[in-house]
Amino acid sequence: METGEEVDNKDNAIYKKLESNNLISYKINNNNQIDKNFKLNEKEEKCFSTLINILKKNNLNSIICRVAGGWVRDKLLGKECDDIDITINDMKGSEFAKLINDEINPNQSKFGIFQQNLKKEKNIEVSNIELFNTSIDIVNLRCENINNIGTPLSDAEYRDITINSLFYNINEQKVEDFTQKGINHLEKGIIATPLEPEITLNYQSYFIILRILRFAVKFKFVVDNNLNNYIEKNSEIIKNKFYEKIANERIGKELLKIISDNNSAFAISYLYSFNILDIIFLIRNYDTKNKYDKIYLKITNLYILGEYLYKKEKLLDIEIGEDNFNKINYSLLLLTLYFRGFKKNGASLSQQIIKHTYKLGFAYQNIIYLIFKNFDNLFNIINQGNFDRLNIGKIIRKITYNNIIPILYLLISYEYIEKNELNSILNEINNDALQIIIAKYKIFLNYLIEEDMLHLDKIQPLLKGKEIIDILNIKSNKEIQILNEFLIEEQIKNPKLNKIEAVELLKKKKNEITSNNIK
Repeated sequence: METGEEVDNKDNAIYKKLESNNLISYKINNNNQIDKNFKLNEKEEKCFSTLINILKKNNLNSIICRVAGGWVRDKLLGKECDDIDITINDMKGSEFAKLINDEINPNQSKFGIFQQNLKKEKNIEVSNIELFNTSIDIVNLRCENINNIGTPLSDAEYRDITINSLFYNINEQKVEDFTQKGINHLEKGIIATPLEPEITLNYQSYFIILRILRFAVKFKFVVDNNLNNYIEKNSEIIKNKFYEKIANERIGKELLKIISDNNSAFAISYLYSFNILDIIFLIRNYDTKNKYDKIYLKITNLYILGEYLYKKEKLLDIEIGEDNFNKINYSLLLLTLYFRGFKKNGASLSQQIIKHTYKLGFAYQNIIYLIFKNFDNLFNIINQGNFDRLNIGKIIRKITYNNIIPILYLLISYEYIEKNELNSILNEINNDALQIIIAKYKIFLNYLIEEDMLHLDKIQPLLKGKEIIDILNIKSNKEIQILNEFLIEEQIKNPKLNKIEAVELLKKKKNEITSNNIK
């Protein structure tokens, strides 16, 4: 990586090693063009002018409305952002939200208040109101004492990172940088805390470590050496904080944002290298024996290789896109593959992590379950070259077309990692060995294409349930289900099967079922 000139990571050997790893590193955006005179769009102008008019109408001459955080950062970088957070001085956010509500929704209460909750690390009361179809959060300026109203400087200092500590003063229509670091760090591509890392993490939440990594990979910025050193020296404290205080839903939401990025392998490698990878799994919630530590390196290397392959064009001589490759699903598979063999309460640890640590819904859980249930079977089929159409077809129907290419990428990555015992983070690839593995999966994919099997999950029975009932004169739902499944299997084996042939096969099958029932 090429770093910003103010950042010197030579004292941190761990980070320096990550920077030099060509499989995961990225060129730092350390010469960003900042536009302090950015233009407001029409909706922003309407929202902000309404706020100023409300201040004037209520003679609140001392109140200054400022937009804080990500909106300012993105506008300075020339990006649009609809996430508007307003800070105000000398009054509570809820008081100002009520004034706005009284103006735009007279005789109605259409604003919400999210109360301070220290147990859930919500340090400040947040009010929310919709203005011109734009959701706006309103808070008072923060300070060290979370129960008091702060100043612009104290608020900026107690933000998570410097590039999020900038303000846009709505009253005076100007950008403000009270830490005198935000603009500079934004220009030079630096992720740093406004105060000493320990102060910021204890005030904000240790959760912001995940946010720090998300912003690092999203903007291709470098993580400040001071922050790296603190994380390295306090890994056990950090892990304990995640177990004790961080809500699982927050981890899941933030992780999805991280792994959706094509440079997320850097974030996963960072967590492993600084001995805090456990914060995205929370394994102690399932088992206190720490027996999973030994597979963390395999998980990290699998993820590195998996993302590396994802970024290769036409790895299997086929284009990948939204219709046949979901990056988030693929990344979740990479992260949880090595947990599939561990069981907890009757379910694989992979499923437990998806469901309970990340709090993800049934769609995610089902993908993990179906792919891992068929993973080893498919691995053996491809490596043995035993391409039985029915066996493969039944697997394709379960994992569905959308997941065929991702599972092949996953299998390639897995086979390479298993065949190359690694004692450290993957930093180079034996291309000859990799190409030998890839060749097998190309043969398998070509077989699926030639046999027109990619879309077998969409195949419908030649005869509908009512037709089967009428032709075979049956009423048992179980029997109908058996015959339906049988017909699908026959269609997989013989894609040219027609209705007449299907009826004859069903009659024979019905006779078999009847005969077996009599016996």
